[in-house]
Amino acid sequence: MNHTGFSKILKKFDKRTGLATRETKLKELRLSHSFLNGGGDIGKAKEQLGGLAIRLDRIIARHTKMVKKAKSRARSHIMRTNKILADLKTDSPFFGAGES
Repeated sequence: MNHTGFSKILKKFDKRTGLATRETKLKELRLSHSFLNGGGDIGKAKEQLGGLAIRLDRIIARHTKMVKKAKSRARSHIMRTNKILADLKTDSPFFGAGES
């Protein structure tokens, strides 16, 4: 049960008994049960976890971008190397392509 549930129960109790215990009891509950007051430690942990998830997403995105760039550079390097090798074969007397 959450803070609102306790508040409603105490309100109904006060109405039926003619007492005014609601505010006092809610203060006691907030002090003894921090999860009823904005989450306490659990609320802080959720906030930190949310922040960590955002940071992790950014790191993954950055890493993905870096990997894509590295793959692109590697492909470009391989293509240049293959062209140089093909030109060397064409012009080389050792491979027979240059002989007529």
